[in-house]
Amino acid sequence: MRDSTITRAERDGRRRLFFGLRPSADCASSWLQGARLALGEPDWLRWQAPADVHLTIHFLGMVETAAQARLIGTVTAEIAGQRAFAIHAERGLWFPDALRPVVLAMSVTRGVSLTHLAARVANAVRDASLSSDPRPFQPHITLARLRRRHPALPVAPSLSAGRFSASELILFESAGAGGPVRYHPCHVFRFTGSVSA
Repeated sequence: MRDSTITRAERDGRRRLFFGLRPSADCASSWLQGARLALGEPDWLRWQAPADVHLTIHFLGMVETAAQARLIGTVTAEIAGQRAFAIHAERGLWFPDALRPVVLAMSVTRGVSLTHLAARVANAVRDASLSSDPRPFQPHITLARLRRRHPALPVAPSLSAGRFSASELILFESAGAGGPVRYHPCHVFRFTGSVSA
């Protein structure tokens, strides 16, 4: 359930939104546990809550509340018939790289289905007359964020590869009034079919 706290953005009629996919709870818990065992609890890292672990498909930024219904409509039309597909997470790494780290993440295989979904969502965002994220799609799953630069960054932990089913696309809101950022689902787009084990 969403936190009942009314954020400043909501009072202003805006929300900070993005589209994403959620890995399975087992995968998220396994990666977080492995990373924390390897790195401990350093004060320069802020761990994601297991329920907040996600793969960003398209970042939107601040969106007017009045534009959200239009956005949901264009995405629904654009991804109609999207079938569920498997996502393969490969290894732990500092993203975007160890020289300019922002997050600790799992790298993700850039498969055809995942790349195609990201392109379709970007098309729908443009059709909704919203600004499209200019950054290239670089799929990864964030496990922790760096609070500050670390002068002697340790080697990224060796984490088990994982495979999970992408069966829905989620429109998330980023919310955090002076505290840790949490991600609340605003709308869920279900895919068709299923992925074999």
